[in-house]
Amino acid sequence: MKKTQQILTLVLSLGFIAVFAAWFWILPDADESITERRYLAKCPALSLSSVANGSFMNGFEKYMLDQFPLRDGFRTLKAAANAGVFMQKDNNGLYSVGEHLSKLDFPNGLRLCRSCRSALSVCV
Repeated sequence: MKKTQQILTLVLSLGFIAVFAAWFWILPDADESITERRYLAKCPALSLSSVANGSFMNGFEKYMLDQFPLRDGFRTLKAAANAGVFMQKDNNGLYSVGEHLSKLDFPNGLRLCRSCRSALSVCV
């Protein structure tokens, strides 16, 4: 019985990986992400020099992350889980209150000095 469960788990796991791998290669590449408002990475050109200097693998990693099947669905699931299950107030630095979405951007370093200097010069 235990051996059957192990084989079933192995077959289901490999099947899951195989289905996503096949889906990835069959699915046409998207040009842009509407939800993120940005262009998605394209598959890098394969050459001996790009493999040798590592630029192919860097580009291929970005391509795989951008072109993954059900990517938008997984991003939505992650945001919902962070808000509902883990009770996090933000998602990647963005805060949602009602239907308003905003980002808290605190001045730091040079920007803080400039904003303080401009505020003080107005007072004088």
